[in-house]
Amino acid sequence: MRGIVCCMRRQQYEFALADFVCAIELQPNDARIYRILENLLATCPDARIRNTKKAVDYTTRGRELSGWQDFKMLLTLARSHAEAGKPERGD
Repeated sequence: MRGIVCCMRRQQYEFALADFVCAIELQPNDARIYRILENLLATCPDARIRNTKKAVDYTTRGRELSGWQDFKMLLTLARSHAEAGKPERGD
């Protein structure tokens, strides 16, 4: 995915976010995209991109799509909830 290779690794988080949102529009039933987007939203060092509430929403949807069988999605859901409970970090 271009969002990972070209954007996240180069710290172009706004472009990565746009790519993942577009990917979900094109493939709304791909749980993997939701997991990757959750990671960006929950842990992004750029406070303008980080959104833990949306991260929880996307991870929950990914878990639903995986039939609650994908253990990686369970780990990301736990991380999203943990990040959502933390105060916002300053950059």
